[in-house]
Amino acid sequence: MNRLLFLLLLITNTVYAQSGVYFDKKGKASNQAEGYYVRTNVSGTTYKSTYINGETIYFEGQITQASSTDEAQNKYVGKCKWYFKNGKLKFEKNFTDQ
Repeated sequence: MNRLLFLLLLITNTVYAQSGVYFDKKGKASNQAEGYYVRTNVSGTTYKSTYINGETIYFEGQITQASSTDEAQNKYVGKCKWYFKNGKLKFEKNFTDQ
């Protein structure tokens, strides 16, 4: 029984990580059809977001508290980078753990 529960939790976490959370241009939670980018948890506090086209990176970095409804509520730490749709670096910032 414990093995079954563990396997179920592992599958659920994997599906969530692959599907990600969709956001609109303003960083508010959205659905896939209306999303501008999707954020996925790579591992631990490491996150990566890609534009809806799925090929171009939007964000990469560490988020210690990731909001699933409003990106403005996120708590970042370390070096974080945001990118334009063409893949060129838009903004880079080093955050300290507060």
